[in-house]
Amino acid sequence: MVKIFQLLTVFILLMLVVTWFFRRGEDVFREYAFLYRTGSPLGPEISLRLLFAVADGDSGVLQVFDEETGLVFRWRSEGEGMLEIMYAKNGEIRQSLAVPTGITTLALDPEDKKLYVGSEGSIYVFAPSGARV
Repeated sequence: MVKIFQLLTVFILLMLVVTWFFRRGEDVFREYAFLYRTGSPLGPEISLRLLFAVADGDSGVLQVFDEETGLVFRWRSEGEGMLEIMYAKNGEIRQSLAVPTGITTLALDPEDKKLYVGSEGSIYVFAPSGARV
C-alpha cells in the first residue's frame, strides 16, 4: 500500500512539473478594460513615468510600444474610435478597445500597464483586467 502511495505521489509531482513547463510559454495577455475618467493634469508621480505615443507621420496614427510585453497600442484617426492592442513581432491583434473619437494624447504607464487616452480635455484610463484603481 505504501508503495502505491509513493508511486501516486511521484506521478502527481511529475504531472505538475510537466504542466508548469508547458504553461510557462503560454500567452499571458490580459484584456484591457475601462477603469475611470479624470480631468487633467495627472499627478507628477504618474506623468514622469509615462511613455507617450509617437505620431506616425501625417497618417493620423498614434502608437505606443511596451518593450516589456511586446505590445503595441495603436489608434487611427480615420476609424470609429477603436484602439488596437497588438503584438509587435507578428502584428496579431489581441484586442480592439472602444475609445472616444478625436484622441489627442495616448500614453502608457510601463509600471502598472495603465493606458491613458486624452480626448476633449478628459483623460480616460484603461487597465488590464484585475488591475487596481
